[in-house]
Amino acid sequence: MGNGSDQQNIIEVALVYMEQKYGESFIYVGPWGRSPSTTFELLVASESFPDRHILVQIDNYRSVDDRIFRDNYIAVKYKEESIRFFQNTVSGIFGDVIIFYSVYMGGQSHDLPANATFEEFLADTHSPHVVFIELKASTFSSKNQIENVAELLAASGAHFYLTALVVDDNEFGAHDINMHRENISFGRFVHFAGITISNEGIEITWREAA
Repeated sequence: MGNGSDQQNIIEVALVYMEQKYGESFIYVGPWGRSPSTTFELLVASESFPDRHILVQIDNYRSVDDRIFRDNYIAVKYKEESIRFFQNTVSGIFGDVIIFYSVYMGGQSHDLPANATFEEFLADTHSPHVVFIELKASTFSSKNQIENVAELLAASGAHFYLTALVVDDNEFGAHDINMHRENISFGRFVHFAGITISNEGIEITWREAA
């Protein structure tokens, strides 16, 4: 993006923006994204969340008058509440459930306010929520249960990419997300569903075990 001073300047611009928006200090952590691009991306850390990486995106960063700032600070802030929300929603139908959830590395809508409520954050469709759900085979009785989960989540107004994985009871809780993904690639599961919830509605794709 030019010389080092240009990059340092845009980093300072991002830090000032974040400090003014959220009323706390931020430090630069490192670069993010791929270049060349019209969007400059970087990772920062905040006074409130010093151990978490927060993404800042500046669209049209070369043009001072046309810059659009986005960040995922609100997603970082509500991470635990998001996990509880998914846990409570799915366990209402399945009982025991394990949720794997990571903050999506994309900015929220640029006009999402700094004091957004959890409901406002959840319903912001600019960045989808990516959730992996592990379920016990003994609690799975029909595909309608997954459809019910999808409908409950869709009622929030949010966009989701969901993975629902049903495993044998004796394997429940035994694997991390990486092992689950490996098992999925080899068809080692009881049931698997990929669920997309967007403006177009709910789409569920089922895969058969090997």
